[in-house]
Amino acid sequence: MKLSRRHFLAAAGLVAAASTALAAGGLAAFWWDAPADAPLHVLSDEEAEILDALAEAIHPEGGDPAIGGRRARCGRACDTVMQGLVPTQAKLLKLAIHALDALPVVTHGARLRHLPTPTATDVVRGWLRSDLAELRGVVQSLAIFVGTAWTLHPDVQPRIAAMTRCGYGPT
Repeated sequence: MKLSRRHFLAAAGLVAAASTALAAGGLAAFWWDAPADAPLHVLSDEEAEILDALAEAIHPEGGDPAIGGRRARCGRACDTVMQGLVPTQAKLLKLAIHALDALPVVTHGARLRHLPTPTATDVVRGWLRSDLAELRGVVQSLAIFVGTAWTLHPDVQPRIAAMTRCGYGPT
């Protein structure tokens, strides 16, 4: 059988696809059963840090209210909520957290949690405008997750209540 340029390109494409699938599968297997770090119950310290970075990108320090997502420790609050999830749901959520952290490596050369806040904010905005419905959905879900944690922080809650005048606040 004579190997043509098409055969070579097809084989190279298959090798690249298989390598990517193996790498992604290996990372997913590593992330899937990552144990929680004390005092966390579901998340590892790294996963809480990723959620804090996402929260900071969405709610940066110095806004109104002034507390940012990192200082509000949204990852810790999310860990508390995740205790009520079915284990498979928690594992899938952890997998999504790691995947979002890794996505900017290709475009920005660093993980989400290592990007400067303005850059991370731009990355998250881009994801929310993505043509990929799956990416938008995951980012929207996690944005709601960390946004809820941020609004429940004791330094944020009174300011939100005053801004909305809907009675939202400490009970």
